[in-house]
Amino acid sequence: MARRFNRNAKSKSKKNRAMNFKARKIREHKNKVLIARDHVFNLTPDKLSDDEYLLLAKGLKFVPSPVSQKVKQQVMKDFNEFARKLKCRFMFHDPDSDNDIHPFRMKSGFEPQIMNNSVQTYIDKTRLELSSMEVRKSSDNLSTSERRALKRLKDRKDIIIKKADKNNMCVVTRKTDYILEGERQLNSKYYCKITNPKLNHLKDTITEKLCEMNTKGVLDNITYDFLRKVKNTRVGRLYLLPKIHKLNIETFNEIKNNGSCNSPIIPPGRPIISQIGSPTERISQYVDYFLTPIVQTLSTYIRDSSDFILKVEQLRPQQNCLLVSYDVTSLYTNMQFEELITAVQVAYTNFSKAKYTIPAPPTADLCFLLRLVLENNIFEFNSVMYKQTIGCAMGSKCSPSLCDIRLHQITDEIIDKFTGKNDLIYHGRYRDDGFIIFHGSEAVIHELFEIANSHHPLLKFTYEISTQEINFLDTTVFKGKRFKTNQILDFKTYIKPTNTFQYLERNSAHNSSVFKGFIKGETIRHMRNTSNEITLLEILREFEFNLLKRGYDKIEIKSNMQNVLANYSREKTLKSKSDIKKKGIPLVFVTKYNPCIRHLKRKLIKYWHILTKDEDCKKVFSELPIVSYKRNKNLGDILTSSTIK
Repeated sequence: MARRFNRNAKSKSKKNRAMNFKARKIREHKNKVLIARDHVFNLTPDKLSDDEYLLLAKGLKFVPSPVSQKVKQQVMKDFNEFARKLKCRFMFHDPDSDNDIHPFRMKSGFEPQIMNNSVQTYIDKTRLELSSMEVRKSSDNLSTSERRALKRLKDRKDIIIKKADKNNMCVVTRKTDYILEGERQLNSKYYCKITNPKLNHLKDTITEKLCEMNTKGVLDNITYDFLRKVKNTRVGRLYLLPKIHKLNIETFNEIKNNGSCNSPIIPPGRPIISQIGSPTERISQYVDYFLTPIVQTLSTYIRDSSDFILKVEQLRPQQNCLLVSYDVTSLYTNMQFEELITAVQVAYTNFSKAKYTIPAPPTADLCFLLRLVLENNIFEFNSVMYKQTIGCAMGSKCSPSLCDIRLHQITDEIIDKFTGKNDLIYHGRYRDDGFIIFHGSEAVIHELFEIANSHHPLLKFTYEISTQEINFLDTTVFKGKRFKTNQILDFKTYIKPTNTFQYLERNSAHNSSVFKGFIKGETIRHMRNTSNEITLLEILREFEFNLLKRGYDKIEIKSNMQNVLANYSREKTLKSKSDIKKKGIPLVFVTKYNPCIRHLKRKLIKYWHILTKDEDCKKVFSELPIVSYKRNKNLGDILTSSTIK
């Protein structure tokens, strides 16, 4: 008997499946948009479209797929530079050299002409290999609608897009509000308007001083060339990072839920002055070279989280000790020029000059250059020129070291006045954040900060006291099981309540090693910061969950985490980079990453054996070269700017 079937039923079934598929896609899209809204903070009255949310939620470090045009030409150009370095390495190789590079060495562009046959053969064969490589097609990591959203946001002149201060959330604000906040901060005693920056006069003053120092022999020729060979100079640029964490929680949640801001709300901004290209950029770098070693010898110096943990774990405080953290409000902008220069005069004069690898200038010359940096912090905001009159710029190279030296003197003076200084078991400081372990009462600690807040006319201290746990840097210090048994304070990674875990999305146009390195690096950080294994596993599970939400593969996450857990101990993660033996300077092939080009390292080392078989070359080129990728433009480069357009 012939099999019967209902054509209408079959047609309905197909239609239902299509409708279900479409409905599922709509649900998935809505869920993606809801998740995306957690990573974007819109302070404008206009609601963003779904595609704009999806784009901005990728984060400003996300790199859209680059074009494949001229990618081969770029690789060949970069290989020519690699070949030049290869020739220079062979010609100037010195086996007895300690491999120290001059801190202010500039690229010479010199290319040797006469070369060893093996070196030239390797270059020719590898150049031919690269010129014949295949340029593959790769899919775009942005959808068509997201590309349109990117163009719309880029073309809008009424908004400013910035990364939030203290977290990676993307903040969209009205240009008028952004300008109002900038002008509010600039219309204060810390800044003054100027009409003529006199950059040429400043540049001539710097050049004259450098020439004098070079003639006296206190400035070597390499450093002299680095400092004076500045091409075009320009004023600095001030930009603000919105401090949305300063908004009260009700306002914050209301804006998040509504997706827009109807009434004007302007969060305070952290002022950053970019000094790139300014006349004082390089002399600031020079001054910082001599200040950094001084900072590292200060008794309260904390290098990083590893250094902090190692120092605290060596202590055996009493069971009733107090844990105290403090913060210095607006440290950079609240110090007078003269007190900063005086602090450097004292510290530099008393410091051993033998610790420097280049000639150390006299104190007067160093302070003269420092004064030029401080008194000529000239910058532009909204097409108006300003000059800073108090403090140092957050963005200048020497500012952190400068403030460290002065603040150390201030805190020493405060503690000298403190009656309970003998009960200070530990006092450490990282920049403007300090940590104290104290054997005494809370009342006595309050007395310490009363002294601190009356000691300096501009600096103010805020602080927290706890008998059980306190947050400092990226750690939480607490009295756990280990403390109860061995009097060793416990640690775990501190995760801020405002953290949105906006990790770099897995489909960003970065080399795969970037993502592997991020997973490994964060796993090592959590292992270093967490003293309890059970707590560590809980933190790593949360880390894995947040990675999966950003498109990472579960197998990739597990394998990289397991690699760290199997090959690292907590003791090893606490070792500083200076404790690891240096292997020498590697030979690096630098190029821009493009997913259209595959197996670049394989092609680069295909003929490396030609060098290792040559008697003259094998000692020079015993290690394989490294391929290092420069990134293409990310969303931050495309959508943000240090100037207002």
